[in-house]
Amino acid sequence: MNGMRSFMFALVMVTVLPPVLAQSGKIHHPPPVLELDKEKFKKFAPVQRANIIHLKCDGDGLGKIELILNPAYSGLTFKWTRNGQSIPLTASTIGNLVPGIYQVTITGTLNSGGFVSLATVNYTYFVGYHVLYTDLAGGATVSGTTVEKLGAVPLQGGFASRNKLNPYVDGFVWFEINDPSQLVADKYIGLSEQNTDENFNTINYAFRIFNEELYIIQNGVIVPGPRANLSFRKLLKGDQFAIRRSGSATAATVQVDFYHNNGVIHTSTTSPDPSRSMIIDGSLQVDNSLFRDVITSFFCPVPPVYAELTKGLNGGIYRTYDNILYFKYRERYRDGELLYRIYDQNMQVIYSYADQVLPKDIGDNWYSQIDVSTDPDFVKNDYYILEVENDKGHKEKLRFVYK
Repeated sequence: MNGMRSFMFALVMVTVLPPVLAQSGKIHHPPPVLELDKEKFKKFAPVQRANIIHLKCDGDGLGKIELILNPAYSGLTFKWTRNGQSIPLTASTIGNLVPGIYQVTITGTLNSGGFVSLATVNYTYFVGYHVLYTDLAGGATVSGTTVEKLGAVPLQGGFASRNKLNPYVDGFVWFEINDPSQLVADKYIGLSEQNTDENFNTINYAFRIFNEELYIIQNGVIVPGPRANLSFRKLLKGDQFAIRRSGSATAATVQVDFYHNNGVIHTSTTSPDPSRSMIIDGSLQVDNSLFRDVITSFFCPVPPVYAELTKGLNGGIYRTYDNILYFKYRERYRDGELLYRIYDQNMQVIYSYADQVLPKDIGDNWYSQIDVSTDPDFVKNDYYILEVENDKGHKEKLRFVYK
């Protein structure tokens, strides 16, 4: 998403001692030992912010990282890696990116007035897909890239992702606290082998955000103790988090790492089965709790194959993927709304899909909002007709089978 900040941390020749577990259950991090003068460490900050464009599952473009640089520095050089492997990119803005963890090493000097003549710093960014949500429960609802619990529903709000991490593949989920109200909301998000229910205690590996504090969940239990606050301070707007399965090639090397701002703060004491796929699983405990712009490296649930509408039905029959009807519509006149309806095999309009609307722009529109599994009138392996109508009354159709 353009303008969205990514997970980022900077290192300048810093040695970090291992965390120490206190009896209170808190994880205390000893202060880093700096091998450079403290003033010099503070001075070299060549990146003011980063604009990240993430990928879309409909194939609309690739990822991009644009570094907004501090003009006080000159002669900067850039070396990039993806998932720890060197890539031949040497500019401050890089594009055509696939999902992954990107790190840039920047070397440069101050123009004037500073103590640093030459220094090096590392920044890390997560690039991926926006999560596509499913299995909403307990008042959870989706609007754009936000999943939220609304209304006084006396249940936890639950959700899962349609994005799936394939067996023996590394992958992550990343999110940021971009709304101050969400610092106190009781909510969970993480990785699971399956979505059992809307409760947090069925999530295999998760973060809990509650009362401005951060907790780690492992197999439904808070670790390492009853109050695993993982930072010296209260959480702040802009704090960023990631959970990553890595070493997934074998059972001997697989692990789950938990990231908070400046790197890994915990590695799971139990390991997932790398032969199993994983999804993003979450629980919203209170009204108005939400996650916005959650990013993942997971493969999109289906390839970007979209049905083509025609003025009259032809011999083509399309199918749904993971209960979703994907279709493409070309608007030739004006922006606005596209009316649509769905007929069953007897040419009767299915009630919940009578005269519904979708937003449309001039040009090609790619739609993936129709989830037929939400209506009991749809029957597996039956045939249906989608009809769309623009504001000039022109109609186009397609025939599909519910798979």
